[in-house]
Amino acid sequence: MKESAAWFFDIFLSKKFLLFILFSGLAAIINIYARFLFNHVLSYIPSIIFAYCIGMVTAFTLNKYLNFRGGNKKIHFEIMNFIIINILSIIQTLLVSLLLAEVVFPSVGFFRYRYGVAHVCGVGTPVITSFLGHKYITFGSRSFMELIKSGMGKVLWIKKIR
Repeated sequence: MKESAAWFFDIFLSKKFLLFILFSGLAAIINIYARFLFNHVLSYIPSIIFAYCIGMVTAFTLNKYLNFRGGNKKIHFEIMNFIIINILSIIQTLLVSLLLAEVVFPSVGFFRYRYGVAHVCGVGTPVITSFLGHKYITFGSRSFMELIKSGMGKVLWIKKIR
């Protein structure tokens, strides 16, 4: 248990994680601003999806060239893995955004700005899952399919990837 806790703190107090947070934060701000712009011509859900794509391109570019440098994969594999992880993240973002905007906030009488606040919360939820995915899969030495085949939990916790 102590080894798992040490591994957890080593990962989430690292320079890479802090840079990931910084770059993801910038991408999230761009994402949120783009959603407000898209909302002038699109409804809420398509606006979130298109804005998320803009944020995704920003995050990939910043993390690939400024944070996770030196990867040994071809860029098309990194892009494919980045997209897979972000598809999972967009599902997480949509579920949180919709749950808050349509269920939680109305149940407590919060209506003004509920879609904006819900979207900000939704964008923030995949931070840990995305970091692990991008560190070990997108820009790491293994592919998404290799980790699935070998059992992701076994790879992350038993072998303690550095």
